[in-house]
Amino acid sequence: MNPCSVVRLVALLAATVLVADADNYCCTAPQFVIRADQLQGIKLPSGQGLAQLNLVDIAFDFTNERLGEEIDSYSLGRLTKIKVIIDKKKNVMYTIIGQNCTKTEARGEFMQCIPKTAHFDGSSYLGDNELTLDTFSFPVDEPKVVSGNVSMSVTHGNCIFAGTLLVGEATQTEPPIPLVSSTSFVNFKRGIADPSRWFDVPSFCQQKKSTRARRSVRSVSDDHKDVMKLVSIFNTMMLPDVEPAKVLKPQKP
Repeated sequence: MNPCSVVRLVALLAATVLVADADNYCCTAPQFVIRADQLQGIKLPSGQGLAQLNLVDIAFDFTNERLGEEIDSYSLGRLTKIKVIIDKKKNVMYTIIGQNCTKTEARGEFMQCIPKTAHFDGSSYLGDNELTLDTFSFPVDEPKVVSGNVSMSVTHGNCIFAGTLLVGEATQTEPPIPLVSSTSFVNFKRGIADPSRWFDVPSFCQQKKSTRARRSVRSVSDDHKDVMKLVSIFNTMMLPDVEPAKVLKPQKP
């Protein structure tokens, strides 16, 4: 098997980096771009263990309830480039590999805040006491998504994502897939300078399939099907779960 897996804010919060209230330790910025470097280990039902490296540029737009990702995913010496667009208002998620576009329902919520229900594990610092991080831990159990324990670090004072560690199972499949995932976040930049880069959906993703078109649309390859499944597993910490996909491809002239 080839591996490759929001909440609207009020206007007064749009210009702030840190949002906190009685129910949360802290909340991150309403709109930002960040880089996530993730190393993940999974155990397939066959018993085979796989390591996966994902290098991800992400645009979080909590204000408009959407998210965009550009992913370089490495496993078994193979690179797969993947683009993901989620629009919670329209309840859709697009996963794009080359000219293959998979449209699914967008379920679940994006995590913007560290809730008070999390356990505060303590603070640490990087460099010569130059950057303080606060670490929190909490269990996660989302049916058909993921089950396990999460440790999450954010910068002290402005709640910028610094790292996550997940130990548990991806439960999109049966049986569930044991999963260990470590992610570090770098290159935070407030605001989204080029929204079209992140959120414009390619025209071939929006084509409606008529009876005639259905005969000309080729199915996604077996390799790409495996990639789609594992993209979902990779995204257990950042994206909603997905249901069986509707595959769209550009129609031939």
